[in-house]
Amino acid sequence: MKTETHIVFGLGVAVLAAAAAAEIGLGRSCLVPLVLASAGIHVAIDSLSHETVQAFSLRTRMLHSVETLTPLSVAAGLVAGYVAGGSLECELGGAAVFLASGLSHLFLDALNPTGVWLLGRRVSIPMGRWDDPVLNGVFSIAGFSLALIGVLIVLG
Repeated sequence: MKTETHIVFGLGVAVLAAAAAAEIGLGRSCLVPLVLASAGIHVAIDSLSHETVQAFSLRTRMLHSVETLTPLSVAAGLVAGYVAGGSLECELGGAAVFLASGLSHLFLDALNPTGVWLLGRRVSIPMGRWDDPVLNGVFSIAGFSLALIGVLIVLG
């Protein structure tokens, strides 16, 4: 998917994860900056984990692998939680939000023919190209919907 779609969908997933974290008492006071900061993970993944081979951009295992992205997302979330609030609750909430957002990136990329890496193997459920306007639109709307659900959970 396009980076913009990753960001919108990832923010929706992050809001939903933040709502779940708040429900169990993790970082309620610092979740808004953590959700916003989690959008940066999508830019980092796409900027640092592509290589060009014969004029084609391919995903590398560095950040398009569940095994590498999971601990890096958790670590980034812990650091962001420390910066946002400095409490254990903020750090754990940050880890949850960043992990959910990072894994949402892999989910969307798994829907493309080139897929993502899982346990050393490429996994793909090809639904369309990364620039498919219908897929990008559907997952952008899904991101907005998830964000709305998360907000309603927090308010509700």
